[in-house]
Amino acid sequence: MILSLGPGSGADIGARLYADRLQKMWGQPVVIENRPGGDGVIAINAVIQAKDDHVLLWGPTANFVGHPYSLDKFPYDPKGARAGGARLRHRGHAGRAGEP
Repeated sequence: MILSLGPGSGADIGARLYADRLQKMWGQPVVIENRPGGDGVIAINAVIQAKDDHVLLWGPTANFVGHPYSLDKFPYDPKGARAGGARLRHRGHAGRAGEP
């Protein structure tokens, strides 16, 4: 899981709590990698350059909503919300009702 904010931030704490639950649910390790800076663009680039489809992006949606108004060039298509072959979407919860 790539996080667009630094260690110890509120989002970092939330991501680590969420990763712990995913780890239990999937039975696989979930690693948090902090990639702060560039208004989230550094984290987005890390997701785009990932060599597999097992990478999650975690960060505040406000960063990405403002990109079309604050950036001239994008590492992704802001209209189609595509990063490489992956689709970027806001998701409140990855599990089903009743799951951790």
